[in-house]
Amino acid sequence: MRVISMSADGLEEAAGKGFYDWLGSQEADFVCIQDIRCSEYDLADSMFFPPEYNAYFFDDVEGGGKRNGVALYSRRLPKAIMTGLGFPEFDMQGRYIQADFENVSVGSLLVPQAREDDPASLADKSRFLDLLLAHLQKVSRKRRQYIICGNWQMAHACADLQGGEHHAGRIGFTDGERAWLDELEGMAVVVTPGNHDVPLYRIWERIFTPYRKWRRHVSSEIDSVTRIPGLTCVALNSAAPRRRIVAGHLGARQVQWAREALDGAPADDVRLLVTHHHFVPTPDGRGGRPLGRAERLLAAFEAMGVDLILGGHVHQTHLASSRVLVPGPDDDPGIPLVSAGTSASSRGRGDEVGRNTVNLVRLDGAEVSVEVYRYESDAGSFQPTTTHRFRRRQVLVGQESSASVRPSPWVTA
Repeated sequence: MRVISMSADGLEEAAGKGFYDWLGSQEADFVCIQDIRCSEYDLADSMFFPPEYNAYFFDDVEGGGKRNGVALYSRRLPKAIMTGLGFPEFDMQGRYIQADFENVSVGSLLVPQAREDDPASLADKSRFLDLLLAHLQKVSRKRRQYIICGNWQMAHACADLQGGEHHAGRIGFTDGERAWLDELEGMAVVVTPGNHDVPLYRIWERIFTPYRKWRRHVSSEIDSVTRIPGLTCVALNSAAPRRRIVAGHLGARQVQWAREALDGAPADDVRLLVTHHHFVPTPDGRGGRPLGRAERLLAAFEAMGVDLILGGHVHQTHLASSRVLVPGPDDDPGIPLVSAGTSASSRGRGDEVGRNTVNLVRLDGAEVSVEVYRYESDAGSFQPTTTHRFRRRQVLVGQESSASVRPSPWVTA
């Protein structure tokens, strides 16, 4: 796939300088153009509508089509075209257009420009970026790939600018703008349904449309895969509204789907699995029944090279290993199973009755650590309590273990 992005500073002016002559030799699949500064109705010449492309424009209604504006050319006919981002304050300024296809969306974006002598323009840009970040966090949960090309009106690092160190603090290279790009670069959101996310007493809805409100308010995805450099995360929906009201279930199709997703992961990626329900009982037995066929499921996930499984459901911090159920070689400690407690309700169990906890998981080379934080009312914040450390599994799919001594799966500090 070949994608070209260009900030035109006026599409008619760019055309006069030979842009379309150049474009004809590029064989691009998509062309995203920002700052076209014209209305589609102003473009009378056929060169603005190359026959090999489907052409789409979104001009600045507020400015009479004489400023801002974005355009998108696509060789393939899209399933849908979206204009605007749902930001009432900015949508009529011609800032975004998107072409949707089966599994991918391509967008052309123009971020508002700010000027040193106009504090209001900087405030406008800041509001737009806040809205945009929330939008990107939302769409990142969808089972869809996005290519967003644009004039972002800012740079991230000194290496991105000639003499970058001399631009520090200037509009387009302020600490706030660079911090926003830091958030964008590291953003990854994973959500998965639990038994409380499907209706209990609305029987008809539970049978026929159990995930209607989940899809509407949380995510269009039920099972999902998230890939960031160094990590592949597969989230599987273990809620089973038609089979088990409280206890969970994972089906053979989900296991196969996870296998295919992890087969495409780089060999050195951390492989993370997320489910709502737990695999082994809690020590006090108050976590309810574990997932059905847990032994077979864990054996399958071990064969996929899963490094870590995160979950919840039991309303207390619970750490175990797949070795509780699945025998294995001496040099393989099994998959760590990490269940989180209750972070925002009063439903804590076991030692965490009436307490709120969260887990902070860090992955550092061959070690994974889980630091448990408990909310302390005196401090008014979550405070660290215990840290659990374990080694990443050394066995990858189709490879022999490189460990010569069996590592201790748990060390509590």
